[in-house]
Amino acid sequence: MELLKTWVNNYNAGAGILAFEEIHALLGCSKIFAEVYISELCRDGFIQLTGGGWAASAYTLTDKAKFYAIEQNWITE
Repeated sequence: MELLKTWVNNYNAGAGILAFEEIHALLGCSKIFAEVYISELCRDGFIQLTGGGWAASAYTLTDKAKFYAIEQNWITE
């Protein structure tokens, strides 16, 4: 969930959409691990694909992720 927390912070700072390569760099892991982690976040409804294939894909947070961030106290007023 650390990536999701970082993503929420980036969203709050104005960067709501992340490309696969940006996510891969944030994770600092193998490409396959990044793909699996992204798939899990999509499956769990925290992010959604906004276009492209794996090489040119971009993802955004869902409302579920935003509510989860508030519940986890990652975001405060």
